[in-house]
Parts: sequence; C-alpha cells; structure tokens
Amino acid sequence: MNDPTPLPRELLLRLSAEAAASARLRTTHCLHAPTDRVQRMLLALQPGTYVRPHRHPRPPGRDGFELLCVVQGALGVMAFEDDGRIHSLHHLRAGGAHWGIELPARTFHSVVVLEPDTVALEVKEGPYEPRGEKEFLAGFPEEGAPEASRIVAGWLARFSPGAVRSPPGSG
Repeated sequence: MNDPTPLPRELLLRLSAEAAASARLRTTHCLHAPTDRVQRMLLALQPGTYVRPHRHPRPPGRDGFELLCVVQGALGVMAFEDDGRIHSLHHLRAGGAHWGIELPARTFHSVVVLEPDTVALEVKEGPYEPRGEKEFLAGFPEEGAPEASRIVAGWLARFSPGAVRSPPGSG
C-alpha cells in the first residue's frame, strides 16, 4: 500500500516565494506522474503575471475540462468567446463564497491574480502531452510582450471594487 501524501503549509510558502522570484511571477508543482490519467498541480501566482488566454484541446474520447480551486489568496477567472470577447467573469477566493470553478471542455480562459501569494489547485484529464496541450486565443500577445502588462491591468480593473461586472451573469 502506498502512503498518503500530505500537502504541508510550508509547500505553499515555498511555492509563493518561488513565484515571486520568477520572471513569469508564477510557478507550478506537479502532484502527478507524467503518465497519470489525471493531472494535478499547484499553481503559485503573483500579481502582474500574464496568463495568455488558452484552452486545452483533447483528442476524441478525452475531456478538456479544467478544475481550478483557490487554496490561498484570490483569482479573477475569465472565460472568453472564440472572438476574444469576455464571456464571463468569476471572482474566486480561498474560503470565500466562490473558491473554485470547473471550466467546460474547449473553453478559452485566463486568470488575473487579485492577491499576493495566491495558490490554486488545477485538475484536468491527462496524461500530459506537451505538443498540443494548449491552444492560444488569437489576438492576444505572447508572454513577455510589452502589451501584456496593459492587458493584465485592464483585466484587474474588471475585478476592482465597484467595477461594473459585465457581461451580465458573470460570477
């Protein structure tokens, strides 16, 4: 019998420090083996990181869902239409009224970090295949592009207190 794997608070602290020291302002910690049928990872993110809108295409017979649960901190999650318009906004906070979200297959999405040292648990169907793992939404720049910080600032403004939560029906 295999022993259970506890996830200590120290892991969250270490990952948050690694994310703060990273040029990308984020880091991942895999909880799964490369061939596991379910991918499970911790994502540590700091304010200002740019996650290019993307979706996870899967071959027939495999689901492209993604489950995000905020373990620490807060995230704004955005789902996009295929033309790049924001379809819905969801404010997730550890211990809050909404602390997680399941994104359906073939949904373009991104996140904006609302608090320092945010950590989320991501679960999706595996196994991981580097080729074709992500399909990026047209019209959004690559990571590191000069306009990425302007895009992040605009997304952040949508989650500011008093911001109009459009489109209607957003979380």
